[in-house]
Amino acid sequence: MKGYYASRLAREKARTGVVFSLPVIFGLIVMFIIPLMQSLYMAFSSVSIIQQEGFSFKFTGLENFKYAFTENAEYSKGFVTALLNMLKTVPVVLFMSIFCAMLINSEFRGRAIARVIFFLPIVYASSAMLNIDSGDVMQEAMQNSSYSTVSSTSGLGGFRLAELVSQIGFPEEFVELIEGIVDSIYNVIQLSGVQIIIMLAALQSISPSLYEAAYVEGAGGWEKFWLITLPMSSSSIILCLIYSVIYSFTSFDNPVVSLTKQMMSDMKYGYSAAMSWAYFLIVFIILGLIYGIGNRFVFTYDKNK
Repeated sequence: MKGYYASRLAREKARTGVVFSLPVIFGLIVMFIIPLMQSLYMAFSSVSIIQQEGFSFKFTGLENFKYAFTENAEYSKGFVTALLNMLKTVPVVLFMSIFCAMLINSEFRGRAIARVIFFLPIVYASSAMLNIDSGDVMQEAMQNSSYSTVSSTSGLGGFRLAELVSQIGFPEEFVELIEGIVDSIYNVIQLSGVQIIIMLAALQSISPSLYEAAYVEGAGGWEKFWLITLPMSSSSIILCLIYSVIYSFTSFDNPVVSLTKQMMSDMKYGYSAAMSWAYFLIVFIILGLIYGIGNRFVFTYDKNK
């Protein structure tokens, strides 16, 4: 009798879970799966618009993919550019994330205030990039003709520092050099925000007893980093690496993303869908390789031992 009521209660909980999951499942099907299948069908079709009838699809096989890789030189060139940008940006972002997380995780007086001060530029950078993406900053720069061309489009120009440096009398080459350095720092900070938080959480999850035992054994700071910090946070490092790669390949200024959007604007829906799916598969393979190789270096331990 007791087993009967227990099984009945389990079935009721299961039905309740299904009922609460239905809106999510419905939204997933309508907002994600159906458009995904439509784009996949477009990738193998020639899409045209007929007045008063809507879209017309004609199956063309791999013709759209053939166009992307053999006839459209911008697509292959854009992918190579995106790959090189990823290889240049991701290691810097990953190093910056680990370094900054270790810095703000250190024990010192006023650490809470220092964290707030540190994350303010990240919040500002993220909001500034959203404004740039929506066109607000560019519109303001075009309306204000007193801004110089150097100071209107960069992170340095947002603080009017480029104009200030120019007015002091420094040569234009020096101003451009300073502008490039500041913009690089600005971009790295803007790209490292989420990863720093992930790494900070990973560092705070490491048991202090490990560092105390290492100190008793006479380990120095460098040995603690290589033998404790790095292995114990390796899974978070892989997570930050994958996140950074995805962000690099899908950022709004990515040449492949821009090209697919342009194809969509030109009503070349089949070409745009084929380029998007080919790009997705290539990026998926790259992420799979990163995860497979990186997972070999992730430190795991059995808590029961």
